[in-house]
Amino acid sequence: RTRVKPGLTCLWQISGRSERSYEQWVILDLYYIRHRSLLLDLLLLIHPEDRETLAVAFRRFIDGPEGLDCDYRRLLPDGEVRFLRQRADAGQAAAAPSPFAGTLRDITEARRAALQQETRNHILALIVGGAPLSDILDAIAASIEAIDQSLLCSIMLLDTETHRLRVGAAPRVPSTLMAA
Repeated sequence: RTRVKPGLTCLWQISGRSERSYEQWVILDLYYIRHRSLLLDLLLLIHPEDRETLAVAFRRFIDGPEGLDCDYRRLLPDGEVRFLRQRADAGQAAAAPSPFAGTLRDITEARRAALQQETRNHILALIVGGAPLSDILDAIAASIEAIDQSLLCSIMLLDTETHRLRVGAAPRVPSTLMAA
């Protein structure tokens, strides 16, 4: 394990390293050593939910004359998620692939703007459709949390009779914190 040249990242680093024991760290490192490749290194940098889709797209691109055109999420070490669009074209000369040209573009802000517009439309549809207040408040809180995964949102309502605050919505706030 200590004699192998490290790759771009490792399984331990991207899979909750602070929650892993030393023994789990070693097991993940050994798995990485046995399966290491450039494709694995690249996939480790990709959001877990997008890895299989991107691996299939890359294999098709490498194995055939098909171009590459895919959107995926890049997971940064600090937990931030960036949306990327990758496109590439490759020519085939005889049986050997020729050089390829491509682009990689960060589309995070455009994706976030589109998501926020969709969310606004959803919330307005709930209001116009006469949805219960709890559903509307849950949708608003969830939309705030979707902007930044590190946020927990709660919406408090003032009880006009008791003049006390009560929880209107808190979709991801732990119940133990809400009980305090």
